[in-house]
Amino acid sequence: AERNLYMLFQHELNDSYLVFYNVRWLSHREQKRTGSEADFVIVHPDKGVLVLEVKGGQIHYDPQTKYWTSRDRSGVAHRINNPVERVRNNTLILLDSVKKFLQAQNIENYALLLFRPVGYAVAFPANTIDKHTLESVIAPEIVLDKADLPQIRQWIEQAMGYWHRPY
Repeated sequence: AERNLYMLFQHELNDSYLVFYNVRWLSHREQKRTGSEADFVIVHPDKGVLVLEVKGGQIHYDPQTKYWTSRDRSGVAHRINNPVERVRNNTLILLDSVKKFLQAQNIENYALLLFRPVGYAVAFPANTIDKHTLESVIAPEIVLDKADLPQIRQWIEQAMGYWHRPY
């Protein structure tokens, strides 16, 4: 799923976008060293930064139990970690790590470098889902599914634009 998305990004996004794949980092939080990773970090000089969590396979969210599942090729459902929580936490950890790095480098205007909107989104490229079933967990505008793939550039712009809106 990630490889196919990367190929789409390569084909559909112009050179003003930087797409980083499988971004890994170490952070120091609460006096512990922890590793995190983002499937994609998409950067645009005017639109900001989008951290994207990708889940392949047939993904389902049950609003009653709040469980996420993925069906394997045999049709067996397996419970998975909440991808929305994962991308939200990874985005915060990444921001914190960048901020600490810039401070350690004595970059005085580090706040200006982080001023662009930084947001997150989830992608389920193998599914066509009813995004409104996820509204209690995540805004439909920042959920990509199979139906969005033919207009991937427009979807990226929409997802980045979501984080520009006032609250």
